[in-house]
Amino acid sequence: MSKLRKKSGGEPLNYWQSTADMMSALLLILLLVVMLLLLYIIQIPEEELIDPYPGSSTSLAGSGSEDGGWEDDETSAWDGDGEWDDDGGGGGGDDHEDEYEYPVAGGGGGYGQGEGNGKTAVYVMVIDSETEATIKEAGIRFELYTQDGGLQFLNTYYPRRVEYREYQTTSEGVFFLPEKVQLGQYFLHELNEPEGYDSAGNIEFVANEDRDWNEPLVVVVPLSPSKNIIRIRMIDADTGQPVAGGVYDVTAAEDIVTKDGTLRYTAGQTVDQILCDSSGYGESIELYLGDYILTQSTVPQYYAADTEPMEVSMEKKKTGVQPPVHQISCEKTTVLLQVSDELYPTIGLEGASFWLAREGGSGVSVVSDAGGQLVLTNLEKSTTYRLRQLSSQENYTFSEADLVFTVSPDGRIEEEVQKEYTITNRITRVELSVVDRVLRSHVSDHNVALYNAQDELVGVWDSTGMAKTLEGLEPGAYFVVLDGRNDQRRAIEIQDMAEIQTIHIPVWTLPGVGVILLALAALTGGIVLLVHHRRRRAEALPVRAPALVTAAGSDGPPSGPEPPAEPDPIPTEEPPTEPAPEAVTEPAEEPAPEPEPEPLEEPKAEPTPAPAEEPQAEPEPEPTEEPKPEPTAEPEQKYTYRAENPRGRKSATHGKPRRSFWNRRKDGRDR
Repeated sequence: MSKLRKKSGGEPLNYWQSTADMMSALLLILLLVVMLLLLYIIQIPEEELIDPYPGSSTSLAGSGSEDGGWEDDETSAWDGDGEWDDDGGGGGGDDHEDEYEYPVAGGGGGYGQGEGNGKTAVYVMVIDSETEATIKEAGIRFELYTQDGGLQFLNTYYPRRVEYREYQTTSEGVFFLPEKVQLGQYFLHELNEPEGYDSAGNIEFVANEDRDWNEPLVVVVPLSPSKNIIRIRMIDADTGQPVAGGVYDVTAAEDIVTKDGTLRYTAGQTVDQILCDSSGYGESIELYLGDYILTQSTVPQYYAADTEPMEVSMEKKKTGVQPPVHQISCEKTTVLLQVSDELYPTIGLEGASFWLAREGGSGVSVVSDAGGQLVLTNLEKSTTYRLRQLSSQENYTFSEADLVFTVSPDGRIEEEVQKEYTITNRITRVELSVVDRVLRSHVSDHNVALYNAQDELVGVWDSTGMAKTLEGLEPGAYFVVLDGRNDQRRAIEIQDMAEIQTIHIPVWTLPGVGVILLALAALTGGIVLLVHHRRRRAEALPVRAPALVTAAGSDGPPSGPEPPAEPDPIPTEEPPTEPAPEAVTEPAEEPAPEPEPEPLEEPKAEPTPAPAEEPQAEPEPEPTEEPKPEPTAEPEQKYTYRAENPRGRKSATHGKPRRSFWNRRKDGRDR
């Protein structure tokens, strides 16, 4: 009978399924237990184990951080003072370092160990090799190697194990190795050196006995102060050739102190002298690093002294690299002489010879080049020289005075290394031309002959539209002959001057005479026109009536016997005077004073000149100005009556006396 039965849904029932599931679960549990046992067996609890042989960990020399397994977070650089830096630099510490009490210099190795186990505590000091004073500078890093070149890794164990591959000094320049090392031979390899010191290389030491932290093995690392030399080379500033014989003093620009606190040089102290050889090269002794000043103490012959000190900063030596050579340019004491034309300074005179001599000594002849220049070198210091011109180009004149200059002890002339002088030579230049006497223009086709004072012919030429230029004539008197007329010689004077002298020989020409005739004709025509104009103007002048003069007042022109012909034009020229009778009746209110001033005025009127002078007084007032004062004077005028007086006297005025018309014109009251 079958064990499979159908379920309620009609499916068959399997009685072995639960047993199979239970066996599978048991197998899985068993595998898990086996895995846990395996994990427990292979597990290495690093935090709980203590190195039975501290200081014995080694690594092949030259292994790096990438290949030597230094990626562990616990690898640091020991600074000898109980501090570590997880980056290997030795600057920072961990948050647990304050909880741990280190030995004297902070060594953390050998925890829980006693003496007699072949271990030595090591104390390292970095000192100056010359003064043996400790170099108090932090951050001088070292590595520890065994004699066979194995890099040593030392450890600290509290609060956790930390491994170190390099070690560095404290601010006091010392450090402890973080743990005791096994007895044997070792060497410290310096990774960096303090500023101003050379590398110490490898420092070997032997740990041959047990030593505890209170009596460690002291390893001294001597460092030599860095030194270098100053190299110079003197060359000619113009040619670049070497200059020999120069000496320079080397002085300290500041106090030079090394890291051990020792004062090596004081500021201003002369520490060495550099002598330049025949090739211009010189170098100093080895000097401590710092800033120095080079001052020239001996000046080479024929050269000017270098007055500007040179500052040099001493740098540390580099392996395989020579110190730099400082070039020093030297300038020769030089006199530059320019011989030029006095009128045209840009024109140099070639071939001018001179005599250069030392005062009281021998001399040498020198000649100017194509540009008129003369270069004087190889001049002795503290010496006075005289330069005299001997000759010049043809027809040029020059001064015979000496040019004197002195070379100072420092090779300078008037505080200059290169002194320039200019000497000018003169030549007479004359522009002689034949010109029109009137127009002053050049006249052509005249034969011109020039004679000197000795009646010697100097030159002959035909005049053109341009002046004739004559150069190099001796100053003095000359004669000019035109067209061979010796009886009409013209004397001229040629002066000794740098400027161009212009001389004109005037002659009469037809155009000049024509111009004069035209000018005379024009002048005559102008005179005729002027006379004609004045006549027409005189005819157009109106005749002044005498009545206006008498009616103006007693202060007018001198009165006298009037000509009989003058009263006729009164009614024709002054029709506005007809209403005069009506104006007499208007000032009824005015008192009619008696003619008191008449007796005083009559004697003045009698000695008047003859009537012939009256026409001269009439033209004084302009005809055009005569109508202007009448309208302004009419409202103020008071009319008078004058009876005919056979004796020529004025009649008495009715009313207030008035001023004459002419006086009113002069003082401007009628305006």
